[in-house]
This record gives sequence, C-alpha cells and structure tokens, in this order.
Amino acid sequence: MNVERPIPPHERPEVVDAVSARATARRLLLAGEDEALELLLAARDDLGSRRTGLGSAQWLLQQLIAPWLEQPALMQALREWAARRPRSYHARLALGIAWEAAAARIRSGQCADRVSRAQWIGAGMASEQAVACLLQALECNPQGRMAWHRLLRATCYLGEPQWLLAQQAGEAPDACPAAEGHDDATWQAGVAHVAALGGRCSRFPVCRPAWPLGCRTSSRTARSTGCVRHWR
Repeated sequence: MNVERPIPPHERPEVVDAVSARATARRLLLAGEDEALELLLAARDDLGSRRTGLGSAQWLLQQLIAPWLEQPALMQALREWAARRPRSYHARLALGIAWEAAAARIRSGQCADRVSRAQWIGAGMASEQAVACLLQALECNPQGRMAWHRLLRATCYLGEPQWLLAQQAGEAPDACPAAEGHDDATWQAGVAHVAALGGRCSRFPVCRPAWPLGCRTSSRTARSTGCVRHWR
C-alpha cells in the first residue's frame, strides 16, 4: 500500500514562491535595480485583490526591513532607493515602514515608566520621519491601503507630529515651539538612539493633506513625547 508522503511546510508551492520572491527583492534592493523591484512589488500588491499574506507586497516589504542586513546599511539602501525614485510609492512606503520599526526598537517593549526620556525623544524623531515618508507615499498613490494603515499605526503609537499639526492649522513648521523640558545632553542622547540604527533625520515635507488623519494628538502630548522639532 502506497502512502503519500505529506509535503513539508518548506516545500509547499506558496512557501517556495514567497521565499524566492523575498530573495529576489533583497537582491534587487542591494543592486539598485529599482524598476525591477517595483515591478515585483506591484505584481504582488494588494490594491485589487487585498492580498496581504505570505508572498504579498505587504509581506515582501516587511521582509525587506527584517534583520537580514545591518541596520545602518539597510537604512542607507532604502534612502538611496527613495532618492533615485522620488515618485515611487513603494520606495517611500518601505522607508516609512523602516522608520516606524526604528521607533519601536528605540522605544523598546518595556513598560512606559521604564523607558528613558532619551528613548522617548529618539522614538519620537523616528516616528516623525515615518509619518513624513508615509505622507509622501500617499502623494504618489492616494489609494495606497498599506500606507494608510501604517500612517494610522504611527500616529496612534507616538502621536501625530507637532509639525504636521501646525501645517494642518495653516502655520509654517518653523512656528512649532522648541522642545521644552529637555536639556541638551538628553536631547543628544535621543539623537544617538536614531543614529545607532542608521537613521538620519531629514527636513519634513511641506504638506497639508486634505484628508483628516484617523488619530489626533494635542500639542501638549506631542511636546511631552519630544515630537516637536523639525530637522534640516
């Protein structure tokens, strides 16, 4: 009697396909083959089929920022991709997701009262950069469901940035108040948390979205988390 051998999980067609796509995406990112990478992501995007599982564009982007490469080198590769393709939805989205992950790593999984002020500041800086990148992704593709999802996550996690609140109120970003209650040493320690992960803060975009964000944060809350300065 022949007994059919069960297929091991790693040999299932969908797993083999996903692993192959992941290897291809990572290779294309490092090689700077932007067009091929974006075609791969577009072919697996969830815009029409709501595909979000194994092998989807959402899964591939998560795999691009997973710890497969030293964090500074990964951030540099993502920045270069976004710089080469300023109108690329996926490039801005990937960089935004990477910044969001950096914010979570800096903040850590500790209870809030065990997170240092410098960690809160560093996490706030990274979160602000994530919001900026995700807004830029939505400028490239307002229908980008994943960018909307990540934007809501970022703003609910550490609050809507003060510079964005100011822009929505019709004020210039330079009108944002300076950081209050932080000595320079603590502030620089927060910057060091960002630098250690390969982050480099850049100027925030001048954008005043016509849509309301799903999560609002008061100016007081934004100041208390350190999310108040904008960077050049």
